[in-house]
Amino acid sequence: MGKPKKVDLDDPVSIPDDETLAAIDRAVKSADESRVVPLEKVR
Repeated sequence: MGKPKKVDLDDPVSIPDDETLAAIDRAVKSADESRVVPLEKVR
């Protein structure tokens, strides 16, 4: 196993744009409503 990557707490993480945040919100809402696609259908 390799060495773990060092975390630089002073280096800011990029913040997703509004479109990405909206897509994440839609995905979470769909999952909460049990509207998910089984992995077999994705492949």
